Amino acid sequence: MLDTKTCECITKLVEKLATSGKHQIDKIVFREFVSHAGQSEDYIKFTLERIFQHLEQKHSEIRLGAFLIIDELFKRSHYFREILLDDFHTFLELTVESNPSKLLPPPLPTAKILKQNVLQAIQKWYSTFGVDHKRLALSYNFLKNNLKVDFQDALKRNASELAQESRERQRHAKVVEKKVQGVEAELNDNQDEIMQVVTEMDNCFCLLIPKPSDFGENQVDDEEDSSSEQLNLREHGFATTGVSINVQRSSLGKVVVTEDNLPIIENLKDLNALLKNRFIPLIKKWVAITSKATNQTLFRKLMGLKARLEKQVDRFNQINVSQDDSSKKVDSSSSSNEDDSDFEDVPEKEGFEYEVVSPPVVMSPPDAQKPSTSTSSKTSTGWRLWDVQKDDVNDPTSLVATLKSLGQKTSEESATIASTSHARRLNHSKQTPAESDTEIRKRKLMKIAPKLPFDIDLYHWEDKDLKAPSVEIVETDGHKFWTPSQDRGGEVIDDPNGIASLRTRVIEFSGEFEPVKWSCRAPLPSGSLCPRKDRLKCPLHGKIIARDDIGNPTKPEDIQALNKEKEMMEKDKPPEWQDPQFLKEIEAATGMDLMIRPPKKGKQKKKTFAEMYPGLTDVDRKRNTPRSRLERKIFNKASVKRVAETLDELSAKRFNDKFGDQWNYSMGNE
Repeated sequence: MLDTKTCECITKLVEKLATSGKHQIDKIVFREFVSHAGQSEDYIKFTLERIFQHLEQKHSEIRLGAFLIIDELFKRSHYFREILLDDFHTFLELTVESNPSKLLPPPLPTAKILKQNVLQAIQKWYSTFGVDHKRLALSYNFLKNNLKVDFQDALKRNASELAQESRERQRHAKVVEKKVQGVEAELNDNQDEIMQVVTEMDNCFCLLIPKPSDFGENQVDDEEDSSSEQLNLREHGFATTGVSINVQRSSLGKVVVTEDNLPIIENLKDLNALLKNRFIPLIKKWVAITSKATNQTLFRKLMGLKARLEKQVDRFNQINVSQDDSSKKVDSSSSSNEDDSDFEDVPEKEGFEYEVVSPPVVMSPPDAQKPSTSTSSKTSTGWRLWDVQKDDVNDPTSLVATLKSLGQKTSEESATIASTSHARRLNHSKQTPAESDTEIRKRKLMKIAPKLPFDIDLYHWEDKDLKAPSVEIVETDGHKFWTPSQDRGGEVIDDPNGIASLRTRVIEFSGEFEPVKWSCRAPLPSGSLCPRKDRLKCPLHGKIIARDDIGNPTKPEDIQALNKEKEMMEKDKPPEWQDPQFLKEIEAATGMDLMIRPPKKGKQKKKTFAEMYPGLTDVDRKRNTPRSRLERKIFNKASVKRVAETLDELSAKRFNDKFGDQWNYSMGNE
């Protein structure tokens, strides 16, 4: 009898080994797998069934993982060899394509490796177990004689691949060695220049920030008394002399630019730029090439040189350079002198004006302009803006009449505004202090109050001197042969409703309001009936139906619908033995949780192939290439349909232009 937990463990381990995606079996996982599968022959048979399930998958990497398990078990168990040979023809179809109609699935590189490894394994199995297992010998002869499989060629192919890989490694080593020789030659050519730059930068640093040792101030007298030295250390908190403290400064110091050190600083900047832009990138390139070489001597030398150059750049970045005021003046004067020296003195031209200011142009009607002398008006010829006739003022389409009307309107508006502001000032001065406080409070409340749109009736609500509205009839020009019988253009007609049209508002309501005359009347747990009066649906009991005084439905279709609803609720209700207290007692006694949990609502996110099997290649995933993206856009059904319709319209238009008078084309266009 098979144990359920052991079978589950075997299934999980087989799946883990088969879907690992590796070309070699995991020894640790396989050792755990053997401890479960080797308990009895029944477990071995169960294991072979699970392995064949993975061999039938449409994925060569899974089949390769399953074959690795078979190879290990074939070498270890006699019973496994017997049951495998019982179904050996299926094994050959799934691994070496013994049936031409059943080819190996993708990926193709793994399929080739699978076929080659299986043939090599069969050769080894035959040489080891061929005498004891006749069916293995028959299968070997079938592959060799009938399918013309050359087992020696498979072994040779494996040896040839190894030889090819060895030749490839040698060729790559030669290429790297040749590149290293080129790097060494370039280093010999540039090393003197690099060291010269480093030396010059050291000299510039010494000149800008000298050390105390350059002046002989840090010489220590070796003949000092040791007792005084110990006393000095105790005063500073040190009990022993074996303690050393390193203090790192954030910068080398502050350097003030003067006329004396300005050439040194400029030279230092040029050298730093030469290191950063030329030599350091060049050395990084050499380091990348020499890191692949077998001899690391040149690589270590380049790494030391690279560290030295980067140290020089860091020293330059730590210098705090500040500009002196005198140097600024010198620089500004020198730069101004250089700028002035680049130009030639040119004598000023007579009558030349740097700026030309045009007088403002004022446009005003002819009445506002002062008339000039009679002689000038008579002698002037040609067209002028204000050269108008006397009748132009009465012509409403002329410029003079338009400007005159605008001037009158502007003057009227300005007078109205001035009078209104004056009246407001007078009223404000006459107000009492209480009235002014009321106005201030009203203004504050009006800012807070919500503003709603109003109609024309509220606009004229307090207007006492209101006139009835009138409408002027405008006749638009019709056809030159079609004119109205009566020309009523310009006629003014009063509104028949008069002033009431400006003080009334009409709100239209479509339909008639019907009050709800019934209640829900669904029975409640308290024994009463639901008193809610909704028109169609009660939010607590669903659709409102006709009920009697007790709350039972009166129509047969409503009774049938309620019975179906109760049946559905009974189905969803858990059985009686799902009592929580009873289930807890069972779990405490047996350790098994028998609670039936309802399924989770909503759509569960399905795991992708990459999430389930991270070590395998997703053969179903479409390749995201430019060609595939263009194919998805061009050969999309909607795109193809749209293009076909456009082409049909163009062809129909072309045929209609050429053969529209022919009967068959005219019928086809309808």
